[in-house]
Amino acid sequence: MKQAMTEKRFRKLSEIENCNQRYTQKGYYTINPDAKKMFILYGHNAYLMERLCRDHPEYGAIIIERLSPFPVQLKEYLIERAKDLSELIFVDGNMSGQLEYYIRAECELTRYYRDEQLRNEHNYHLYPWFVEDLI
Repeated sequence: MKQAMTEKRFRKLSEIENCNQRYTQKGYYTINPDAKKMFILYGHNAYLMERLCRDHPEYGAIIIERLSPFPVQLKEYLIERAKDLSELIFVDGNMSGQLEYYIRAECELTRYYRDEQLRNEHNYHLYPWFVEDLI
């Protein structure tokens, strides 16, 4: 029984490794990384952000590809950019702000960012996001 469970665990680990190879090595990617106002999001809103950053170059985006394990490079990037950013905007698909709370806790953002720099946009009406909703 113990051997079967061990083999099952190793199969799962190899599946996770194969799945993670299709993502970028960092676990996130940026659009317009030198912008003063950055959106941070996870999921299907990436296409919207690509369009928004193309049309409005003052905005940039950090698109997270995986949350577990949390990308350490993302924490380093956010700490490094803390003095340069005028605004870090969390785009979340629910009213509870789970993404914002998770990233704030993992990256300890309150140590490096002032409250005026952090903002959130929550979508609670189940309609898709539009560029006009965010600007």
